[in-house]
Amino acid sequence: MITIAYSTRQFDRSFYNHIKEQSNLDNQIIYKENKGEFGLTELYNSFLHDSENEITVIIHDDVILPKGFDETILNYFINNPDYGIMGIAGTTHLDKSAVWFNNRHLMVGQLYHLVNNEPRLTTYSAKKNEVREALVVDGVILAINTLKIKREFNEEIKGFHYYDVSFCIDNFNEGVKIGIFHLPQFIHKSVGMVGDSFIEAQTSFIEKYKDTIPLKVDIIPQVENVKRSIKTKDKIAVIIPTKNNYEELKSCVDSFQALTDPNINYQIYIADTGSDAETKELYKNLTSVKIINFDYYHFAKINNAMVKSHTNKEKFLVFCNDDIELKNDVLSEFLYVYSNNKKVGTIGSRLYHENNRVQHAGVKIKKVKDLYQISHIGYNSIHNYSSDNIQVAANTAALMMIDRTLFNKMGKFNENTVECFEDLLLSLTAILSGYKNIFTPNAVAIHKESVSRRRNPHKQKREEHDYQQLVLPFLRHYEKHLKKFIDG
Repeated sequence: MITIAYSTRQFDRSFYNHIKEQSNLDNQIIYKENKGEFGLTELYNSFLHDSENEITVIIHDDVILPKGFDETILNYFINNPDYGIMGIAGTTHLDKSAVWFNNRHLMVGQLYHLVNNEPRLTTYSAKKNEVREALVVDGVILAINTLKIKREFNEEIKGFHYYDVSFCIDNFNEGVKIGIFHLPQFIHKSVGMVGDSFIEAQTSFIEKYKDTIPLKVDIIPQVENVKRSIKTKDKIAVIIPTKNNYEELKSCVDSFQALTDPNINYQIYIADTGSDAETKELYKNLTSVKIINFDYYHFAKINNAMVKSHTNKEKFLVFCNDDIELKNDVLSEFLYVYSNNKKVGTIGSRLYHENNRVQHAGVKIKKVKDLYQISHIGYNSIHNYSSDNIQVAANTAALMMIDRTLFNKMGKFNENTVECFEDLLLSLTAILSGYKNIFTPNAVAIHKESVSRRRNPHKQKREEHDYQQLVLPFLRHYEKHLKKFIDG
């Protein structure tokens, strides 16, 4: 049993009955009429004092609740006992503006709003049936473990705004854990407007909390060490081009060797593209790798040459940058995805920057007028990636698997590129031939973001060349066949 509380201008029996009808438990329901004479912090503290239960859920009076919402929320607390405050939408960062919804890529959660009397889903991060950490949750619904919180609502905050932000950060700073849960079909009837009263409250809040904000919650990427039962004995070639980047390369190789299931049959091939003698001497410290030397660097040509002439006809190819560090058994996950799907093209992984922000969760394409924006899904976000395997336009060859036969059939990497987009063109060609490019969130790695390529001062100009000369004509020619993967 939980306590459900709400403030309302005038008691409405139908809303009270709606709460009871949608509940599975025999809950305490508290309401207080308020025509503006009380601020929400004062009222909400009275709810906490009057609550008879450990879990108190405070909601707005203009919501539509899904059946069994109470039991769902209670189970989230039972299964996540470390959390003191939860909601369905919020953020992981609060900048100096103190507007929690300013940075959409750092927001978390999902909820419906009524727009023209039709429910419209607002998505800040992909659905996940686990609690995700946050800093602030929106006050449309505040689920509170009254035994876990350290601070009540700050009654210096007057009116109807910032009661939720102040409550969350006051408790966060006392070590209370805050999270976002998924509550399907929860609908907020109003969208919310930023008016004069909000701006006044914002100004007052900033003055009161100027020594506290900006503030963020440091979140470690969720890494599922899923144990897969892999039946295939087919071998994998892991191809890693490198040049004078030994420390990063060693971290990459070590992570493969430490985290890959010993039953997986794979071989690491190092394509050295002109390292100095000192670096090559260090290669003696690497075990169980094969090193092939080149006197030039060109991403597409090097990888194509490795596949054609220097690998051992392995069934699968994994292309990998030398600044990748695995966080779990990526190869097993790739094989699992391949064996459980038909017509698989490329398989890509969830990659993070070193600051724990998402670097890649699949590639998306958006058409803007007569051009196409190519971007990584979830880029620079905390939680904004699919929690399920999904079909995407493309995957990045920073860490990507493909069947060797298919790679050759697709014409390998396009050697007309001078900087990038080889992986995009390969993936799109696979789609045109009826194959699926799959992003799996369960294969996780850190991508230290093109350490060696950053040294090239002409990188941007070369990228522009590849886009204008190769990507743009390709997409214009095949747009109608790729419509499913082009937004706009």
